[in-house]
Formats: sequence, structure tokens, C-alpha cells
Amino acid sequence: LTPMILWLISLFSQKIRKTLSVRKGWVEKVRETGKITNKPLIFHCASLGEYEQALPLIEGIEKRHPDADIIVSFFSPSGFEIINKKNTGRKLLYLPFDTPGNMQKWVRILQPKAVFFARYEYWPNLMYELKRSSVPYYFFSSVFRPNGSLFRPAMRFVLRLFLSSEAVFVQDSRSAEVLKKYKLDRVIKAGDTRIDRVFNNVKKGCSDPVLNDWALNKKVLILGSVHKEDWMVVQKCLDWADSSRWGVLLASHEVGKEHIEWWVNRIGPEKTGLWTSGSTDQEVLILDTVGLLANAYNLGNATYIGGGFSKSIHNTLEPAAAGIPIAFGPKHERFVEAAMLIEMGAAFPVENEFDVGIWLSQMSDNKYRKLAGMKAIEFVRDQQGAADKILDYLDTQSLFQ
Repeated sequence: LTPMILWLISLFSQKIRKTLSVRKGWVEKVRETGKITNKPLIFHCASLGEYEQALPLIEGIEKRHPDADIIVSFFSPSGFEIINKKNTGRKLLYLPFDTPGNMQKWVRILQPKAVFFARYEYWPNLMYELKRSSVPYYFFSSVFRPNGSLFRPAMRFVLRLFLSSEAVFVQDSRSAEVLKKYKLDRVIKAGDTRIDRVFNNVKKGCSDPVLNDWALNKKVLILGSVHKEDWMVVQKCLDWADSSRWGVLLASHEVGKEHIEWWVNRIGPEKTGLWTSGSTDQEVLILDTVGLLANAYNLGNATYIGGGFSKSIHNTLEPAAAGIPIAFGPKHERFVEAAMLIEMGAAFPVENEFDVGIWLSQMSDNKYRKLAGMKAIEFVRDQQGAADKILDYLDTQSLFQ
């Protein structure tokens, strides 16, 4: 029923219209790809975030087994288009809607050697067809909790297919314990495949002369990828930093001229400097550019990650890899790493001014702040090497022969 429902919604939604239009003629596109591949490995990603998790595995296979054919399939046009524009040379396809007929054609034409699903991509008709065709399928970078949607009564038929997967590579021990209750023995704790890329990037340090000059001899609070909706938290942080004599590095989620002017006017022109102007005298520096924030976390002592009061929080792995404590707004439920960081005591969710005040008082305590930073590093190190662990396991299964 889903395609019909989406067709009705598409009358009022441009985004849904695009989701439908990009799948027109999908059979011919799959046939064209099938002609230039031989027993491909297919990585299915919902969108860009899942692709980032698949990329370390894809690159690892390309390095270890350069003759392997790889196809990346997407559901979301946004993920497909971003990667397509990068011109990586990889074969990209849209996955059709999950009907029995569609998936029979998909598997019959492509004849995959194996299919890898990123995180929680449950496509029951595709899994059923893969199982029927004796094609192994895997899940990676997954996290499971006892009350997760997969374990609800209405999802029993999907759970049965999931349990038929060749192996499931999970991020943490708790997920492995959850799955063992369902007698799934092929569970391997590997970690998050994104971690190595993030950690290696952060390890490069911050080589920007403006940021290094500004941060010299300061304790630095970083407000990363903040939205206008984060203003309550930002204002509280600015007042605290002023009284505590901390510097504040503010990175706006939007770096257009009007957005930067909004922040400057809110904070006060006399208090702010701009990175593009090379300003290093003010206690508040606005990072009015892109591409520097990840490495700037090396200069920080604590960070608030923006987006939690609008749509959802931004990247928490980069500050965690830098070993600094993290706070963010209430909309973080989509990110399992956020929940794991909270559990470890490395991150603190805030919903109101009272919460922000508690977190800032904790950041004033050197021992507490350093301990939280150590917990963040511990989380990252525990997740390292995920791609290699997965590839080592696959090599023992003779998948690439």
C-alpha cells in the first residue's frame, strides 16, 4: 500500500514527488548496472548518514579486494545526489519500493554475492528474496535495546527474517546481549564504523593560525553548529563564560551573511570577532566558515552541540574523539551514540535553563570536566577498528573468493 499512499501525499509534497520520480524506470537502470557487474556486493544506505557508516567498509574492501564489484543503493534522493555529485566512480542505484515483485527483479538482475544493510534498514521482501535465493545478508553498525521496534509483536515477521541474516555487527556489548536472547549466535561486537575516520581526523589537531592564536592561554567553550533556536542555551553559556573568564568559539550551523549578522547583533558587535577577519582579541569568536569545526574541537574544554531545540542534534563523535564533555538539546533520540555517551557520563542533555545551569556548574569543576572528557575518549577508543574487525570476519568466511 505504501506506493499508493505516497502517491497521494506527493500531490502536496515536493519531497515525496521526488522520492517517487527518481524511481521511474528503475528496472532499466538496474539492468544497465547489472551488465557491468559480476556478483556484486551491495551496500544499502537509507541516506547520507548510513553511507558515512558504510564508507569505511567499502574502502576497506576496495583496498583488500580490488577486484570486488560494489554497488551502493539508497532510499533517499538527498543521500544519492550528494554522493553522485562527488563523482566517486562508485556504482549508485535507488532501491525500489519493497514489494515482492520489485525485489524478485532486483535480486534476479543483479545476482548479488552479498548484501549489507547499514544500521536498521529492514526491507522484509528484499530479505525474504535474498534468503530464498541463498544470498547472505548482513547488518552492521547496529544498536539494539530490549524495547526497540524490531522486537514488538507487530514486527515478528521482520524479526524472523532479520534472525536469518548471516551475521550482525553491533556497536556495543549491550546490543549483543539483547540479540543473544533471540538465539542469534552470529553477533559480533565490532563498534561504529565511522569512528576511525573521525578519530584520525581529530588526531591531526588544529593547525589554523587564527584559532590557535585566539585560543592561546584560554579555557574554551565551543558552541558547535548552533541554530537560532539554541539561543536560550547560547545566552546562558555566554553569561557563564564571561563570569568564568572562558573564551567562546561559536560555529553557526548556517554561515550565510545574514545568519552571521544575526549572531553578531544578538551577542553584541563589541564582544565578537569573526574568523574571516582574523580577530583574536575578543572573548567570543564566531567561526563564520565551514570545514574547521571538527579540528577546532582540539582547542576546546567543553562543548554544546546545536540543533537539539530545532530538528535534531549535530555530530557528537568529533568532540568525543577530542576528549571533551558534551551537552545538547532534547532532540537527540535518533542518535544512538548520544544515548551511549549519556550513559557513560560523557554527555549531558539539557531541556531548559535549569539544566544548562547545572551543566555549566559541572564544567566549572576541573575534576568533573576532565573525567567526563576521559569518558568521551573511552567511548571512542572502545569503538575503534570496527571496519577492520568486520572485514577480518568476512575474510574468514571466504566471501571474497
